[in-house]
Amino acid sequence: MENKIRVILVEDEPFWQKNISKYINKENDIEVVRIIDNGPDAVEATKSLEFDVILMDINLSRANLDGLMAIRVLSQAGHKVIALTAIKEQEVIAQSFKSGAVNFINKSSLVDILRAIRDAHMNQIYIHPDGSEVLRKEYLKEIRLSKVLTPSERQVYDLRSRGLNKTQIAGQLHKSISTIKKQIRFVKDKLKEQGISF
Repeated sequence: MENKIRVILVEDEPFWQKNISKYINKENDIEVVRIIDNGPDAVEATKSLEFDVILMDINLSRANLDGLMAIRVLSQAGHKVIALTAIKEQEVIAQSFKSGAVNFINKSSLVDILRAIRDAHMNQIYIHPDGSEVLRKEYLKEIRLSKVLTPSERQVYDLRSRGLNKTQIAGQLHKSISTIKKQIRFVKDKLKEQGISF
């Protein structure tokens, strides 16, 4: 069949490389055009390789750039990236979408991977149940955050959530470290009252 959906699989475990690619390549309308085992090489490959969708494992243990970072870079470049992982932690799922993933699929849901690829290719995204409930909770959390935090506190919250330390946040926002320490304390107190961890 001509005009197959071309997929880049970014996965560092041989077991999953073999099984996922074998499963996809059985389809008449989809093919894996490249298997890459780390984020930086995937980012580089997209500059010259013709493809439609990227399946990106989040937990790339041997990479210098983890899956979430790679998703952020690739999605900002306009590519359709589906987060692929065996992890089911809500925060990981939320971070996948915040990084720009168009969908989140558990590796064990092979049949769902096919639908996710086709949907992404057609720009008709059906959020898989692995991610939809987390997105709902994140949406409700966003509403609460917007009501509780000031714009400047929200900046601090977002940077802290991305893993930046006090010194890095101060540098980003051009504020003193003591000011950032106070803001973080205020944010923690406000969120504690709302039952939101920080």
